[in-house]
Amino acid sequence: MAIFAAEKHTTFKQAEKNKSPVKLSNVSKRVSSQGEGYDVQCGRATEVNVVERLPFSFKQPLDSGIRSLAEVKAMAPKQQVSAVVGRVVHVSQCTETVEFQGASIEAQSCYLEDTSGTIKIQLWESLIGKLDFGRTYKLTNVSTRVFAGSMYLTTSRRTEIQQVAPLHGLNDVIQFRVDEGQVVVMEGSITSVEVALSHRCSRCNAWQQDFEKRGKFHRCFRCKRLQLVEAFQPTVNASVTFVGEFGEKELTLPNSVIKRYVQKESLSALLNEAQDLEEHLMTNMAFRMSLQCDVVIAMERVPERSVVQDTHPHEHIDASDEELVAVDTVDVVVVTDRVEGVNAEHKPEDVDVEDVETHGSLV
Repeated sequence: MAIFAAEKHTTFKQAEKNKSPVKLSNVSKRVSSQGEGYDVQCGRATEVNVVERLPFSFKQPLDSGIRSLAEVKAMAPKQQVSAVVGRVVHVSQCTETVEFQGASIEAQSCYLEDTSGTIKIQLWESLIGKLDFGRTYKLTNVSTRVFAGSMYLTTSRRTEIQQVAPLHGLNDVIQFRVDEGQVVVMEGSITSVEVALSHRCSRCNAWQQDFEKRGKFHRCFRCKRLQLVEAFQPTVNASVTFVGEFGEKELTLPNSVIKRYVQKESLSALLNEAQDLEEHLMTNMAFRMSLQCDVVIAMERVPERSVVQDTHPHEHIDASDEELVAVDTVDVVVVTDRVEGVNAEHKPEDVDVEDVETHGSLV
């Protein structure tokens, strides 16, 4: 069944939860996008009515929709896949931010494996960071895409992720590798910034227009439901000028990086107003940025003790106080700023990223 009216999605979810029988009117029937049987398509004119009883009892559908990764790779592009199960063999630290319908949307690439092979999967928005390396997951409601001749999977609004038991028949040691490039860690300060903040309805996923974040309620312009302001999920990114010993660099801070930073610093309230976040970033503090292929993958404040250590370079530093930069299976280059005329060290060390398709894969 395909539901094209966002406002009816909640009705179907509630009926599914309650195991309630329903009668559908004004629907259309199309050959299934998966090539088997038919899809029932529901639009805005569709009527959904709960009926009291049916001449048969409820039966839980068989979980026969799980496809092997080899089966998925044999499918045509833009086909729906009800479910796949795989072990995560790679999680890209780098994300891609693209423009879609006037808003910035972020994607992350991961790789799954089962006994039949491996495949890339793109995670969008709220699903970023939901897959952990080495663990096994079941992903439902994903679809196939092709980029540069290679088949991959992409998530959708309806995708759900569930951790499951490890698959049998896989090697204990993961040997899969993706060369994504080099990670560079640099310290400096932000001298100019522009923050873009947008909100999305949690019911229909519509980006909001004229969002009133200072009030208690907001009405979604698409589904017309009045909801608490907190029900609308913020998405934020920032363009900054970053200055340090390395010179001046224009950077984009992605949504996932900013949210990890404000959560770690207990500053989530900064996401309520773009200028509040801008003023915070412009305060006289130093930041440490981790970049991969010129994309920021992490940011943090430079601890004040680092400045004290740099101004006394000849004092002994205990091994427990040394800065460690841990990146799995990669080298890292650390570039630090000059503090009061003292040059800090330049340590060699590196990462990797795969070309991520533009947002055409989302549609």
